[in-house]
Amino acid sequence: TLKRDNFTLKISEKCYAEKVVDKEEAKDLLRRSNNINMVGKEIISLSTNIGIGSQEGVKEIDGVPFLLVFKM
Repeated sequence: TLKRDNFTLKISEKCYAEKVVDKEEAKDLLRRSNNINMVGKEIISLSTNIGIGSQEGVKEIDGVPFLLVFKM
């Protein structure tokens, strides 16, 4: 659990570690998903490199980057 001011980000194994996927599968999942919660440099970099989300939207808590994307 990461906290900053009144914001808390709970990183649970249930939500963020269901299974390990390779980069191609991750890209496919990112493209097909409408609501995406990302935590960590690698997935955020992959996502922004394929045009999903932007570096301007990345926030950090305790040095851990996270990005929320909602496709309309």
